[in-house]
Amino acid sequence: MVSSWSHTSLKMGKGLIVGIPRIMEGTLPSHFCITDPDTSLEKAVKGYIASGRVNINARQVFPPGFKRS
Repeated sequence: MVSSWSHTSLKMGKGLIVGIPRIMEGTLPSHFCITDPDTSLEKAVKGYIASGRVNINARQVFPPGFKRS
């Protein structure tokens, strides 16, 4: 499962907004799939990656003195 960059916003009480990541099924790259020649360690790691969740946060950083137009 992979969380996409776009998310759903959920309005909570007291004006709080929480971002909920969207899960994208079937996006695991083929090189992370378990194969017969894999060692037991590789199988364990690939199994974890296939069933786990990876969070990626991207933030835009502006250089000092940057002014929006």
